[in-house]
Amino acid sequence: MPSDASLPSHATPNPPPGHVRDRVRAHAALKIFTVINWITIIAAILAAIAELLSLIYTRPRTLPGFTVRLYCLFFLLVIVLSEIEWSKPVRDSAITTSWFWRGAFQVFVAALVYEMQPGGDNLSAVKRNFIAFAAIVLLVVGFLYAAMGLCFVKRWRDTQLAKYRTMRAHAEMADALQNDASLAGSPRA
Repeated sequence: MPSDASLPSHATPNPPPGHVRDRVRAHAALKIFTVINWITIIAAILAAIAELLSLIYTRPRTLPGFTVRLYCLFFLLVIVLSEIEWSKPVRDSAITTSWFWRGAFQVFVAALVYEMQPGGDNLSAVKRNFIAFAAIVLLVVGFLYAAMGLCFVKRWRDTQLAKYRTMRAHAEMADALQNDASLAGSPRA
């Protein structure tokens, strides 16, 4: 069995200072929530592309149809911004603070995108399927958020995230103190 000195630094049992990520691990469920966030972001971006395709290929264009598509684009932007919690007003909005309402909003926007598909021969089957796929993925994620909101999963996720951030901050502080002690020539504690 090789000694610790022959192992790479990321494989040592006691990583050197600066390797907080090797010592502090997030709860597995936090990673699942991150995946759900990314799926939602990608679905909203795909739905926005679908709406842009609909704007380009819809003939004849009507003012109400054009206006509804612009609203869809705006709502999809709100969904993306709420998923990345871009600014304080977005973080404090009802859509972000309540997963039930976030899900209900996503279901509404997905249904709107799906129902606003242009009819007739204006779109090929590939474009129509692309729009349907984007809307259905957003619809499923919306139902998932609404169900998690009804089960109060957000509260549990927020508690786990706070614990993880606290543990990470403590580990970073310990690394900083250890670095300061080693730079000053003091023996390590």
